[in-house]
Amino acid sequence: MVDAKEILNINCDNSINVNDQDLQCLLESFPESFQCCAIFGKSRGGKSYAMNVFRKKLEKNCSDNLPGFECRTGSKGVTSDFWMMPVSKKIEESSFLFCDAEGAFEIGKSAEVSAKLLAISAAISSCLIINIKQSIDSAELNFFNAFLTNIETNNSGKFEDLVFLVRDWGYPDEHKFGLDGGNKYLASLKDENLSKIMSLFTKTQCYLMPSIGYEQVKNPNYCFYYNKKHVDQEFDEHCEKFVDEVILKIEKTFKKNLLKDRLHQIVNIVNTNERISLYDIQRANDEILILKEQAENSALQTSEKCNLIANEIDALKLETQVAKETENQLIEQVHNLEQEVQNVSQVNQQIQETNQNYASQVTVLQSQVNSGGGRRRRRRRLGIKF
Repeated sequence: MVDAKEILNINCDNSINVNDQDLQCLLESFPESFQCCAIFGKSRGGKSYAMNVFRKKLEKNCSDNLPGFECRTGSKGVTSDFWMMPVSKKIEESSFLFCDAEGAFEIGKSAEVSAKLLAISAAISSCLIINIKQSIDSAELNFFNAFLTNIETNNSGKFEDLVFLVRDWGYPDEHKFGLDGGNKYLASLKDENLSKIMSLFTKTQCYLMPSIGYEQVKNPNYCFYYNKKHVDQEFDEHCEKFVDEVILKIEKTFKKNLLKDRLHQIVNIVNTNERISLYDIQRANDEILILKEQAENSALQTSEKCNLIANEIDALKLETQVAKETENQLIEQVHNLEQEVQNVSQVNQQIQETNQNYASQVTVLQSQVNSGGGRRRRRRRLGIKF
């Protein structure tokens, strides 16, 4: 399977480009439809590592190796720009596209870029995962709301699913680990910024995830390996549950042939507009669908016309074949007639030669008759008796 590809590049002026070559390479290995899952959050929050673990669970990968997005330990962020990775669940033959954006509010990074990447992540995903460490607090919500203030809804539409993934949750006595405890925790929060964030999405959930465990973290290479002997058992179980209860429950699917145009449209919107309108994104998606439908209808009509022309050509070929066979038959008849004429001509020639022979014989006989009659007359004149 194709490895992770860097699909969006961020320029020095904070504009974003689509890497069409790598996107095309990634899409070639993909089925016609799939679910898209993107993750977004602060730098050094373990976003890439979490997506790699979810991929391992989806693909039932028994190896200790942890393939996928690049990640490593340290204080500095690893992921830059915007990456995509194909994931295949072999049992149900489901396909997913995982997206990973560079960490927000990283030193030396622009808040404008983070706002654009958040809008793109939300616009192209069936499910957007907001990665948060330990708990959802006002500062965290203000952080995300700072990016979302530039997104206008105008009650014209919503993004798909949103999931707050709270990592290293430390209060399981108040709210249990998992989706049920997370949703109860989310419902207990009364915050204007949270309400605004939730208003942008069709459905919002929260999952409380336990810590990975000290034995795994103290290994300097833990980002590259995942061994159940080292990770906390509760963490491993909840990674399985997150896949089963969140990722595999994603309903919205995307068509492969629409993703490229959709991504270009959204990138164009975030590059050219100071305020990102959800209506513009929805309209862009609708326009893409209309254009694709028109193209498909045109292709269908063209195909039908080609079929009609092909049928006419086949009919003409058949007529030509029949005419050719008739022509061959006529040629054969002419040949036979010519042969008969030649035979008749030979017979006539033989008859003529026979007649000539008869005529010659008659002439000879006549001459002989004439010669015999003259002798008798002479004998009579001389008185000679016969």
